Amino acid sequence: MGKKVYLWRNHWAGGQTTRIAVALSHKTFCTSKASYTTKFNKTVLMPVGIDTDVFESVATPTPNSILSLGRVSPSKNIHVILSAMKILKDRGVQFTCSVYGDALPKNAAYYAAQKLFVSENGLSGHVAFYPGIKNSDTPAVYSAHQVFVNASASGMFDKTIFEAIACGALSIASSADYADFAGEKYVFLTGDADSLASKLEAFLRAPADARVGESAALRHKVDEIHSLKALANRLTLELNIN
Repeated sequence: MGKKVYLWRNHWAGGQTTRIAVALSHKTFCTSKASYTTKFNKTVLMPVGIDTDVFESVATPTPNSILSLGRVSPSKNIHVILSAMKILKDRGVQFTCSVYGDALPKNAAYYAAQKLFVSENGLSGHVAFYPGIKNSDTPAVYSAHQVFVNASASGMFDKTIFEAIACGALSIASSADYADFAGEKYVFLTGDADSLASKLEAFLRAPADARVGESAALRHKVDEIHSLKALANRLTLELNIN
């Protein structure tokens, strides 16, 4: 029909189906340098696209609070986050951790294993599990926590990292793309619970005014680089919309 086709694909995994989809597309978009699709010449790196008018601070965060929000699955490395919580407890660090999210039926056993780990390691007073919530309800949850953790491997670049920042939380992640954006201070080694625990301990023990200043600086960067407005401007350019 003479119409251009564009593909948005952002994930470290890929295969024959992905290659066919790319071949049939005029351009391919992704947000991560580690995405499978970056190997193709027609791929363009794009802003993540966060609506900073919606995602903003709407609550006072609970002191020493940590948040994980998203689907509960092995690829999200929830077990790494919980192992880091045990390390923090053993080090005598004061904290609470909220885990928001549901598991697909195929990951039900994985979810149950994480709850058992919390129970068996005396973390029930520190870690609480909550069901998944609507995206429109997340700003209040992000805002109620001081630190957000995303343990996904490079290549996914979850939007939750930037949604949390926009809502006033400090995000810590294991994404190489996030290291480029925020600096190594906010990044831990993928799959390494001790590395995550050390990063979290440093942030939780830091003076409150220092955390507030860092949070404001990161939110400004999200607004400039990864906002919905920045994404719309890039799409307008790449799709040649007049």
